[in-house]
Amino acid sequence: MPIDDQTAGYKRKHSGEDDQEVRTSMAEIRMLFTASSYENDKKFECLRKSLEQSFLQSINELKAQNEAITKSMELISDKYDEMTTHMKKVENEQKDQKRYIHLLEQKIELLERKNVSSSIEIRNIPKLNASETKEDLIKTVKNISDVLKVPIDKMDIKDIYRTNTKIESNKPITLV
Repeated sequence: MPIDDQTAGYKRKHSGEDDQEVRTSMAEIRMLFTASSYENDKKFECLRKSLEQSFLQSINELKAQNEAITKSMELISDKYDEMTTHMKKVENEQKDQKRYIHLLEQKIELLERKNVSSSIEIRNIPKLNASETKEDLIKTVKNISDVLKVPIDKMDIKDIYRTNTKIESNKPITLV
């Protein structure tokens, strides 16, 4: 016996119609699969485009927000720089004013020393009337000088006034 006869099995032979049906079924399945695959590809493409548009829109919105934030930060930074400059200017002005105030205080102190050295204070002289004028004070001082026999000329008096005190009736007279 030949080797082929020994290894060959006893298979049933198919008829040609069965093969044709299988081929037709396979072709139909392939067509259905291709159509389904095409539909799925269309759906995926539509979904991809939709997601891409949504993603691009989100990116554009984020870019716009970032630009707005950047502009706001630049504005805030500029305002901060402006405020810092203004504060430095105000601080310098304050230092200058403190120096000027100190200088004025020194001048006032010097003037007060000079004033004290050239002024006379007369106490316990009652007011002549409620609305006492400088002329009234000069007359009072002239009368006192006459009594004391110390001549004072009206031209020697630079200024005359009553110093403010708590007691209204007997305010001292200051003669400069």
